[in-house]
Amino acid sequence: MRSNTNTFDVDVPALPTNNGHRPPDSASADDITAVRQVVEDLVHNHGKQVIVLMHSYGVNLAGRENLVQFAADGTWFPVDPAQLLYQDLTPKDQQEQTKLLKWGNAAILAGNATYAAWKDVPALYVRSTEDRWLPPEFQDFCLQTAADAGASVEVSALKSGHSPYVEFADRIADMTFGVGSLYGGGQTTLEQAK
Repeated sequence: MRSNTNTFDVDVPALPTNNGHRPPDSASADDITAVRQVVEDLVHNHGKQVIVLMHSYGVNLAGRENLVQFAADGTWFPVDPAQLLYQDLTPKDQQEQTKLLKWGNAAILAGNATYAAWKDVPALYVRSTEDRWLPPEFQDFCLQTAADAGASVEVSALKSGHSPYVEFADRIADMTFGVGSLYGGGQTTLEQAK
């Protein structure tokens, strides 16, 4: 990943719950283990500083079940990805991004977190003002919950749909480097867990 003036090393650990297997053969604990192994290796064996960049994982859809189709095998898929996740992109980008989606393990939509790192680690939240999947009002509710819990969350906003990393990759890289230089300086390694 490259910002205007800096370069990040990027590791993208594959999340077992997003492997497309039907029926699912993994749980959110497996995702945690996959990310933890990569981060621990980078920190302990390679002396790297790590920033974890995450995107839309395990949101409880209570009351919003109409956004997804659930299959009898315990998997789920967005009802209309082009309009819910990528409506602000060109038709070509919508098609490309939709092809990357896989049926996911439905259990992550209702699971409880075992640890909320955002309570202890400074965080940057990129608020997507045109998001149809997680509307701005829902994002604001989550941000207020974090503030009420005493979390240190810096908020930036982009006029984007649910997937700003497609249209605004350079801006997100700059924001990420900014966070990295605030909390560690020097060479920064970016871990992307999405």
